[in-house]
Amino acid sequence: MEEKEIEALVAKRTTEAVEAALKADRAAVEAEAKAKADKQTEIEAAVKSALDKQEEENKKARRLPFYGEDAPVVGKFGFTRKYNNLSGADLAFAIDIVKSSGKHASEDAYKAVAVKLGDEAKEHEYARIGNDALKAAGYAFDGDAVKADELNRSTLTSYGDEWVVTANSSALWEQIRQSTQIVSKLPSIEVPQGSEAVKIPLESTDPVFYKVAQAASDAATGGLSTPAPTVTSSRLGTTNTTLTVSKMGARVRWTGETDEDSIVPFAPQLRKQIATVASEYMDHVVLDGDTRATASTNINDITGTPASTHAFLLANGFRYLALATSGRNRSGGALDEDDFVETMRLLGTSGGAADPSKCAFIVDPHTYMKMLMEITALKTADVYPGNPTIQSGVITSIWGYPVIRSFSMGYVYKYGGHTMTGYENKFNTAGKVDQDTTSGSNNTTGTILLPRFDRWFFGWKRRMTMEVTRHPEWDGSEIVAMTRFGLIYRDTTNAVACTYNVTL
Repeated sequence: MEEKEIEALVAKRTTEAVEAALKADRAAVEAEAKAKADKQTEIEAAVKSALDKQEEENKKARRLPFYGEDAPVVGKFGFTRKYNNLSGADLAFAIDIVKSSGKHASEDAYKAVAVKLGDEAKEHEYARIGNDALKAAGYAFDGDAVKADELNRSTLTSYGDEWVVTANSSALWEQIRQSTQIVSKLPSIEVPQGSEAVKIPLESTDPVFYKVAQAASDAATGGLSTPAPTVTSSRLGTTNTTLTVSKMGARVRWTGETDEDSIVPFAPQLRKQIATVASEYMDHVVLDGDTRATASTNINDITGTPASTHAFLLANGFRYLALATSGRNRSGGALDEDDFVETMRLLGTSGGAADPSKCAFIVDPHTYMKMLMEITALKTADVYPGNPTIQSGVITSIWGYPVIRSFSMGYVYKYGGHTMTGYENKFNTAGKVDQDTTSGSNNTTGTILLPRFDRWFFGWKRRMTMEVTRHPEWDGSEIVAMTRFGLIYRDTTNAVACTYNVTL
């Protein structure tokens, strides 16, 4: 090779060696950087995992700090602190009361109820309704802050003021609907606008099936020759019953001093009691209702004449129908497990025996206690297989039928305002209530009811409403809760059975 060729080859190889060395160095630097980055990512992931875990623990314990958007509102908004002991429904109710006095609730109160309803919307229907109404009014909780710039701060009218009643009424109705033991089990319908009653179509006579012979010959019909009918025809019977509605209401009044001195504790307590008592009254009407108002006829005042304002006059209920229907009631005497079997017999094979899932035994609290104490079979596994009462402490079923203990059945004295004691939830030996015996000594027995719920209809004309009114002439306010409903039974054969005169 010539000298120049040798110099060129040396230069080329030197360049390649230098480039290879530089490439290797760059690769080493990049590998080191990647390793550091991977290590940092691992550290950051570990830190985030620890923070997330701590955040979840903080949420459960309701302690600061909070990092998530769904942390409890108590720790996220200072303006809600004074209302921490109130739910969204209670606070909406309190605002409604303040409005009735001619005053205006604070902006913080509106913000707080907005936050609370937004927070509760996933769990409660009333909160969702109130939250939707609030958003429609342009006053909403968006997860980070409460939008309040749209408020008219002098009156709040058209910017949140009106939806408070919506949230309050929805909450009241939801609570009543959930807490009724008996009403919630009945099929229900809505009575249409423009009428105070509704006709309910009922099944009647069934079509008849016959033995059918094979066709053998033609029969001339309208000039055409066709096979003669081999199936005997029958008709489908139809009938109906009429459900009428009545109105039930309550009114509570309080002074301005109550508003000023105890509005926060007073509001939730009043709302809670209205909902609780309304539930008790509805169950009471279904269980004890008797519309007869003449002397010595009503099962809830058998020795007197009931006042026209008694709630039990709203409709005819379970006890009325059982006691008034021949063959659907019996006198019990000393209580044992056979009393429940005999009550089942009264309901008939096409009633309770046909489908126990549509029935339940309903007993007063005294009869329930008697079952616990004195029916030996309930203490073992004879009637309550696999879970003896003496072990579980409760009676949930007997002979395959659910058992409901109702404190609303026969609890007449608190509805009539009587001062008699010793006979609440008790009956005389005919299964009725004597309100006129001073000592209550005529009311000493218990009752077992067995209704078939799908033989009854509960009709709503007006769901529970609530209005608060301010009365400056006597410096006070009043709240009126009102509802309209009706109750009807399909027939007297399979709707309900009763064992009365149970020895307590």
